[in-house]
Amino acid sequence: MKSKKRIIGVLPVGDVPELAPKVIAAHIVGYLKLAAEILTPLELPAAALDEIHRQYNAATILSGFDSIPFDHYDKVIGVFNVDLFIPTFAYVFGEARQGGKHALVSLFRLTKGKESRHPPSAILWERAARSPCMNWVTSTIFCIARKKIV
Repeated sequence: MKSKKRIIGVLPVGDVPELAPKVIAAHIVGYLKLAAEILTPLELPAAALDEIHRQYNAATILSGFDSIPFDHYDKVIGVFNVDLFIPTFAYVFGEARQGGKHALVSLFRLTKGKESRHPPSAILWERAARSPCMNWVTSTIFCIARKKIV
């Protein structure tokens, strides 16, 4: 019996540096040995912008992702370059639901180094590839790699 090829979608959302999704996809391919595809970029969801915080609500975005048919992908990682928050935290580097199909990664706070200086590009890309939401990808995708249904 032929096994279905497992593919992780990397979805740029908004104004994301072109290299960011490529770095994340390469990390998935190189580290997890899974196929990754960069999807057609989406616009930032205006409904997720919280005018008071001047940030995007990650929980709202994740709920919106649930309504998008990502049928050809086992997991989808949304890559953002805006400040994300959830109601219980002032900011988040990323967000995911345990056992969920989607995760968000924000580059916004990864671009700050000591004393608010921008780190060298190599450090930024390493941070993006190893961001906290990549832990979600790693832990949930290992089940996929072992051919279990998550």
